[in-house]
Amino acid sequence: VQTCALPICAQNSTFKCLKGDCENGLGKCVLPDGAVYEGSFRQGKIQGLGTMQYPNQDRYSGEWSNNMRQGRGRYKFTTGDEYLGGFQANVMHGAGTMTYLDGSKYEGQWFNGQPQGRGLLVQRNKDRYEGDFQQGKFGGKGTMFYANGEKYQGDWKDGKPHGTGTLSKPDGTKMTGIWDQGRY
Repeated sequence: VQTCALPICAQNSTFKCLKGDCENGLGKCVLPDGAVYEGSFRQGKIQGLGTMQYPNQDRYSGEWSNNMRQGRGRYKFTTGDEYLGGFQANVMHGAGTMTYLDGSKYEGQWFNGQPQGRGLLVQRNKDRYEGDFQQGKFGGKGTMFYANGEKYQGDWKDGKPHGTGTLSKPDGTKMTGIWDQGRY
């Protein structure tokens, strides 16, 4: 068994090569925390395409750079949620889609592991939000198409209508004005 440096785990910076070439080629290794990686290595580091099976049974398949998830990949959570998109320094970043076990789906921009920027969220109850996200919540300009036929278009803050906006009801009536934490 070959041991190579791999600063992927702060507690212990080594891994054990189980098969193949874990220096400059294709191989399979186990990390100190029990995670198993299979894929490309360059200069003793995880680099290129590969798959990591984590001890909690989460699984990532995709691009790696310098021992980190970097580029495009698919992350399957043990919860049943699944993310397909960009990664930067091990976190979801850039364009990506998260499909949740409950049937909800978010497509859009990610920053530091959460929705940030423009996106579309379809919730399991079929409410659909299109617009800006800030730190994982509706924030900025956006439109919510409610499953009951109502539509709110305007400003959002912390996931609630906040600022100038219009709520249109299925019967044609409209409530236009200033909203404060979801209240008209």
